[in-house]
Amino acid sequence: MCNQSFHFSKEFIGKLKGMMTQVKLVVNGRQRIRPPVPPEYYGNLVLWAYPKLTAGEVLWVSYSHVAQVIRKAVNKVDDSYFKSFIDFGEQLKGEGGAEIAATMPMVGDFLNLGIKFNSWLSLQFHELDFGGG
Repeated sequence: MCNQSFHFSKEFIGKLKGMMTQVKLVVNGRQRIRPPVPPEYYGNLVLWAYPKLTAGEVLWVSYSHVAQVIRKAVNKVDDSYFKSFIDFGEQLKGEGGAEIAATMPMVGDFLNLGIKFNSWLSLQFHELDFGGG
């Protein structure tokens, strides 16, 4: 094991507080897309929501404000958002798709101030049947 100590200048901390941070969370499309996906269909229908605030805002605003920003971002991932994502995927398969894909941001950033999470609140574990008898 190794202990490390870091010292950051006031200027560096000030820059961090001004940096944008984001939460990346899964949004289940089964309840959002119209017409709804039939219950007998198997698989996932998910996209990501990306609520954003500066690191300073996260530190100094109320929890309810942060929750409200998250809720607004999730609510934007609606039927039309899912359908536009499907249309975008179709464009990537067509002529010029490689050029479109090249404009997409690279995944991964070592100093990313964002976090990722999802909610298992609506998963119905009590209804699972693993066939154990």
